[in-house]
Amino acid sequence: MQTAGIRPVAPVSIPPALIPATAVATGLVGGLLIGARGGLGLAFLLAVIYIPLAVVNLPFALALWVPLVVLQRLPQVGLGSNIALVVLVMGWLGMLAYAGLDRSEHFRDRKLAIGLTLVLLMWVTLSLLWAADAGIAGAGLGRWWTCGLTLLLVATIITKTHDAQMVAAAFVASMVISTLIGFIDPAATDQTALELASEAGGGRLSGASGDPNYLAAGIVPALVLIAGLAQRGRPVRNLTLVAVTAILGIGLAATQSRGGLIAAVVAVFAALFFFRSRRPYVLLVVLVLVSAAAAWFSVNPAGWERLTSFDQGGNGRTELWSIGVRMSEDNLVTGVGVENFVIFSPRYVRQPGSLEFVAFTERPYVPHNVYIGFLAETGAVGLGLFLALLAVCMAAAGKAARCFEARGELQAAALAQAALVAILAHSVASIFISNATDRRGWILLALGPALLAVSRRREPSRNLR
Repeated sequence: MQTAGIRPVAPVSIPPALIPATAVATGLVGGLLIGARGGLGLAFLLAVIYIPLAVVNLPFALALWVPLVVLQRLPQVGLGSNIALVVLVMGWLGMLAYAGLDRSEHFRDRKLAIGLTLVLLMWVTLSLLWAADAGIAGAGLGRWWTCGLTLLLVATIITKTHDAQMVAAAFVASMVISTLIGFIDPAATDQTALELASEAGGGRLSGASGDPNYLAAGIVPALVLIAGLAQRGRPVRNLTLVAVTAILGIGLAATQSRGGLIAAVVAVFAALFFFRSRRPYVLLVVLVLVSAAAAWFSVNPAGWERLTSFDQGGNGRTELWSIGVRMSEDNLVTGVGVENFVIFSPRYVRQPGSLEFVAFTERPYVPHNVYIGFLAETGAVGLGLFLALLAVCMAAAGKAARCFEARGELQAAALAQAALVAILAHSVASIFISNATDRRGWILLALGPALLAVSRRREPSRNLR
């Protein structure tokens, strides 16, 4: 059945002799690049495979890109992620230009989130004008616009429930891979520089993210999405999701992240509230999660002691929050400029007060709280825009769930509810880390408006319950 609002594109005639010639040339160039620079050659060959895939099935190419985003800190994966991003942008432009898409209808339910993102990015860019160090601000600006582009692509390429399910499943799979890498590779188990400044010892799982708190901030939303992907009558899928939940549960425990624990608790209560018709799935996820975490802590009691001990003088995070609050009081409207917290923080450490971690004067740190970071660097305007974006995306997911339920599409409604709770869980985890440019969060945000747009148009019904 033809998708509404999209005209089929006329097939392109390719001379048969061109296909083997292209394959030989591609293999030759790829082989030469692998011989000269292995990583570059491999990225070239992957791009050759990825480009036609993006032409044939852009949503599937988007889903394959998600793990590259999550695992981009791994060697060569970052390069592959950037190449895939360029391909996706070209495919997206092709979709708008050649597919006969009704653009006004396509962007109708997405334009508020996209518009807020654009205004936020413009304000962040404008902060270069008053930033004390415009160089460091400009150096980080590319990450911000890449995050905005990520939201735009995910929110607009998804046009069917199945597309959103693929992206959600890819997010879950990538967090499993990241977790397993942490267990397989001992070098992936480390502590953040902030914690090393105040604690001895190690053994915290960092996975492919390079930071245990960042890993936990991704695991919790992935666990929520699992509850939204579970489906009655699909035993193989559900057993796979149970196994995945056990792996992520062990991984979450191994991060020993207090922020991750708090986010998980909030996610459980939110899921029980929003997943009214799927509470058995939520309880099953919770049961497997708690069992897996308990098993890990039973053989690693020191991890549980660290997680539950709050009387050891802290790790400096609250000191950084105090610095951020002081900084924002002096620059309430505009902030000190994007990425400039590290420039100004030593000045506030030297001010009179109860700060104990004076080492911050020698090695400044980020605020380790995305909201205080927004307030300190982009002022009340920047924080207000970001909070508005969070609210709009969560509200969009909630509206999508209600629309799907009204149409009897309970599986799609469950995915929308999962997207809402996943955004909430990631937002709670962000209280303890500076992850404003973590593209995982922007992918989750984009699911809200994407699912809202899908819920308001008719598509062939594949599974309703």
